[in-house]
Amino acid sequence: MNKRLLGLCLISTLFLAVSCGPKAGQDLAIVVGEARSLATAGQVDKALSKLSSYYTSRHYMNNRAILLWEMVQIEMGANRLEAALARFGTAAGQTPEVAVPVMNAIEARLIQEKKWAAVEHLLGIAKAKFKDSPATRTLLANGRIDLLMARDGYQGALAELRKVMVEWPDEAVARSVRVIGSAAFTAGDRQSGDALYSAALDCPAGYGLTQDAAAEGWMKMAARNRSAREMVARLGEINHRNVQPGVIIRLINGSYSVLLGCNERDTYQALFAMCLSLENKQMAGFDKILLGGMMLDISYFLEDFEAALRLIHEGAGAIGEEQKPQMIAKVRAHLAMKNKQPREAVKYFREFMGLIEKQNRDELDPLTGCQVTRDMILGLNAKRIGDLLISAGDPAEARKAYEEARGYYRLAFKKFQNPASKEYLKITKELAEIPEK
Repeated sequence: MNKRLLGLCLISTLFLAVSCGPKAGQDLAIVVGEARSLATAGQVDKALSKLSSYYTSRHYMNNRAILLWEMVQIEMGANRLEAALARFGTAAGQTPEVAVPVMNAIEARLIQEKKWAAVEHLLGIAKAKFKDSPATRTLLANGRIDLLMARDGYQGALAELRKVMVEWPDEAVARSVRVIGSAAFTAGDRQSGDALYSAALDCPAGYGLTQDAAAEGWMKMAARNRSAREMVARLGEINHRNVQPGVIIRLINGSYSVLLGCNERDTYQALFAMCLSLENKQMAGFDKILLGGMMLDISYFLEDFEAALRLIHEGAGAIGEEQKPQMIAKVRAHLAMKNKQPREAVKYFREFMGLIEKQNRDELDPLTGCQVTRDMILGLNAKRIGDLLISAGDPAEARKAYEEARGYYRLAFKKFQNPASKEYLKITKELAEIPEK
């Protein structure tokens, strides 16, 4: 059963018992049950008369959507489709709030039965009856797209949407973009999907929901090929279309593993420049935290350790005061390595390790999903120190550092016993990379 149709049927069962208080709800439930029984027995007019008397009662005004739907269902069940539509069109006391859920359910049923002309007639009734209602404008737009999707497929719906995109309400256009775009994506029709999203991104001010939906869909199309370069190019286009910064930040975050796993310096540079352009824009606190954390990660990939130090001092990514000393030590160590200052790097790596030894919490690698324990961090950094001491011409001290690293990795193995786990494989790989001599 169609979700909208099922939804109103469930609501009609539950709503009867609660909307008018226990007594009224109980009475109405009994009346509806009796009306259904009469209709099943072929006494359709008697069933409708009973429900109609309740529909016009001021005591049951809050139940009119349910009562109207029950009457329409009975008419349709008796193959009196024209009468059902006429009842919907002429029922007294209808407000958009009453009409919208009933019309949703009627349309869903007609589409399910492929009665296309009846759907068109229903939409015409609603347009004539509630033409000035924002709720009905959205309903009519949604109904039109649902009809075209069912009858003509996504290509027919897309052709219609392209004609009326800036005439329909933002909410309706955004929904249509999602529905049609999803169908194009499923069909592997990138050309149609891209044309839809590009047009939606060009909508004028006041179509924020539509632009958000288009940005998400456009990125999803690009993500299918897992091309970080193309994804960053599209993010740049989205950024120039006045899409909200929070949306762009969440799109970057949703594609994080592809974007940071590409190993393409020019892509990292473009991504970092885009993040810089967003840095001073108005956004929600959570988005600002997300942006700062991403910028810090990208600065590492670019080996822009001066930028990383600035971000750490500013508390990017919700860095707490207790975390700053170890992060600063780590960045300074990498900066010394970059500047070919091995002894300076060893000093800061030792400072970093001393701070790590005081904590007892694991971390998660965002790219691999691998759990990283304190001993794994210490082992990796002890190995780095060994490498630095080799480059500084001190093999004796390097051997000590390598042996220290092996000790940490042996401790790390105790937590991961499954040889197939990411963590076990990571430890095995890094341990094998430690020189024997």
